[in-house]
Amino acid sequence: MTRRILGPLGRVEGDLTLTLDLQDGKVAAAEATSGLFRGFERILVGRQAMDALAIVPRICGICSVSQSVAAARALAQL
Repeated sequence: MTRRILGPLGRVEGDLTLTLDLQDGKVAAAEATSGLFRGFERILVGRQAMDALAIVPRICGICSVSQSVAAARALAQL
């Protein structure tokens, strides 16, 4: 197995590092790491789970759609 580390990659808010484990030329595992903690996760502590659908899209004006989809999928898995 071969490991590739890509990064740091510049993002709007901080840097992102991708770690890929390759096996037979295909990605066997992937991990994304960002050292920036902005604390938005704490906004949802103590709230009803469905509040995430209204709060999460407003956290980032650039990626609101992807944040909405992630919140909806997380709620669906509950």
